[in-house]
Amino acid sequence: MYSFVEENTHQEESVLPYQLVLSNMSAVELQTINRFTTELLKKAAAVGGNYDGWESPVIK
Repeated sequence: MYSFVEENTHQEESVLPYQLVLSNMSAVELQTINRFTTELLKKAAAVGGNYDGWESPVIK
């Protein structure tokens, strides 16, 4: 499950004027990361958006 973090609006001239930041805590396993990445890519594309990657802090 994803948590909403923030929403931003960019310049009106931008091709993609809206930004949505989500958060998700999960295992750091390649299969898990690939599954989430594929899901987000498909959802963004379905609404004409762009998925630009993820960031992850290392937490012990």
